[in-house]
Amino acid sequence: QDVALKHIKDTSAQVKMQEEAVLLSALNHMNIVRYFGLASLSDGLWLVLEFVSDGSLDKLLLDFPEKFDQNDLMQM
Repeated sequence: QDVALKHIKDTSAQVKMQEEAVLLSALNHMNIVRYFGLASLSDGLWLVLEFVSDGSLDKLLLDFPEKFDQNDLMQM
């Protein structure tokens, strides 16, 4: 199975990544990438996530011809 890796070397950003991992580990929804694990190695912190082949949400929203309002985004 393909996975996506997120790597952070900056120690101040690692705290935020650990918080992200805690949050993702508690979520189970078909529209949210699955969390597989977090590894602290000598070269930094690694977050292991489900790989999504269609790209990132921010790219999709920027490329979409229609603009979304706040209600549209909340429905997603």
